[in-house]
Amino acid sequence: AIGRNKRIRELHMSNERVREIDRNAYECIEALYRGLESNRSISKLGLDGDLFPDDGTLPILNLQNARFKSRLKHLEIHNFETTTNNFSLMISSALEDMSLESLDISKVGRGVDEQFQRIVLACQKVKSLTVNRITTSQCAIVGALLGNTASVVNEVYLNDEHFGRIDEEGLASIADGLVGN
Repeated sequence: AIGRNKRIRELHMSNERVREIDRNAYECIEALYRGLESNRSISKLGLDGDLFPDDGTLPILNLQNARFKSRLKHLEIHNFETTTNNFSLMISSALEDMSLESLDISKVGRGVDEQFQRIVLACQKVKSLTVNRITTSQCAIVGALLGNTASVVNEVYLNDEHFGRIDEEGLASIADGLVGN
């Protein structure tokens, strides 16, 4: 039904911390994903960072071949602090050849620099990037994106409300990126 529905414009998916699922549930989720991948109308997608665990307990959505990919304009990643490698690989590979109006990454936090770097550096065709709870090392990653002359990012919103102010080193990394662009 999701695959054939032409009215779905916005979809948000989250993982309610499922630890184990049986074979039937796994197959139902796979069927849901295959239907989602064949949808052509979704323009805004929201995903939780832990939706695709590295241990294989849940199937992985194939965003790379999703039919709505050319129509997708807004991507939101919620709870990035729980992002898995599987999730970051899925998102970054899709972003490499996808043009987006906006990417909003919430609750980044500490301990996910590798996943954050993988996704942010794939954002060359993203016009607006919003990052919530950014650290100094993540500022350097955003600075590297901004310094890439192939990047089309023209708006960056950094919100560090939970960690205090971005320090001088973080601001210097971002400024260096801007100078290089």
